Amino acid sequence: MLFPDLWSHPADIVTQKKNEGKPIFPFLVFTAAESHFLVAQAATLGIGSGANAHYQEGIKHAMRLWGVSDADAATYLAKSQWDH
Repeated sequence: MLFPDLWSHPADIVTQKKNEGKPIFPFLVFTAAESHFLVAQAATLGIGSGANAHYQEGIKHAMRLWGVSDADAATYLAKSQWDH
């Protein structure tokens, strides 16, 4: 059974733009890189695990966002040190 009061409903501006085939929000609000960095930080504080893996994924996503090639990102990460 679903309880529709337990989640929010999108505003008309969101659904109208989507139905018109236009971007809902043309700006970056929260990137994949940011989410990986936050999970990595939480893991260093004892909440969850995989800090190093999430940190590296954050670096990769951030570099892609700025047009850095995957090969250059891999080279950077290979030279980086992680001390957590």
